[in-house]
Amino acid sequence: MSLMKVISRTSKDIEKMAAALGLEIFEIKCSNMFLGITADRCESHITLDECAALSRKIAEFLDEYEAEINGEYALEVTSPGMYRPLLKARHYEQSIGKQIRIVTKVDGKKRRYTGVLESFNGKCVRMTLKDTAETVEWSIEHILEAQLNPNNA
Repeated sequence: MSLMKVISRTSKDIEKMAAALGLEIFEIKCSNMFLGITADRCESHITLDECAALSRKIAEFLDEYEAEINGEYALEVTSPGMYRPLLKARHYEQSIGKQIRIVTKVDGKKRRYTGVLESFNGKCVRMTLKDTAETVEWSIEHILEAQLNPNNA
């Protein structure tokens, strides 16, 4: 069995381990023999010590699956960082009033926008554009990428 299959079966266990440390799993990326875990705190930012503690817990847990993983793997536990991606509804909700960057695709055309996230209703994002102060709205289906833009870059 591969690392990817083990992770697909055990991702809920990894989420529970993070929760026991007061953390939430932001994202899990797994390919071949690399496992990337992005974690954060609900109310603040994760510390380096917390990343290390979660990494140790996950490594100990995955040791139980050593025979199934078939070889060595790389494990990386990180924070989502300042320019964190907005991947889930709660990420958008937590970012209301903050600067964001998005990439949209409408009618086959990709466009990039920067501005303040004004609202999110689960289906649509409303933001005020940085350059024009125009308020625009996009369906979540048209957003290819979204991330915080704290330095207004």
